[in-house]
Amino acid sequence: MIHGVCHVDFNAKDGKLAEFYSSIFGWSLTPFGENYTMWQNGEQQLGGGFSQPQEGQPFQPGTTVYIAVEDIDASLAKINAAGGTTIVPKTEIGGGHGFIAIFLDPDGNTTGLWSQG
Repeated sequence: MIHGVCHVDFNAKDGKLAEFYSSIFGWSLTPFGENYTMWQNGEQQLGGGFSQPQEGQPFQPGTTVYIAVEDIDASLAKINAAGGTTIVPKTEIGGGHGFIAIFLDPDGNTTGLWSQG
């Protein structure tokens, strides 16, 4: 599913937000590290997570949509050339889950990229 939405992250003050969405929509939850809980809709491939701020960081409400790409570096080059700004360069997620990057579009919206390699 290249260039489709593949992952949605919700910024969460604490673990209660994950339970809120799970109780309403029946999403399965899987802890992933200290401040992150993955969610999965069993009927579709779309999933995501609930990200809590690291200790000492302020909470910023919001949602980040991730788009699947073949090559994060090539995509970031196109984004920057078109007026976007990279705010998190290509970063390995760990555990064999691929890589992410985050950028701001020209209107200031935060959007993520994901690739397996």
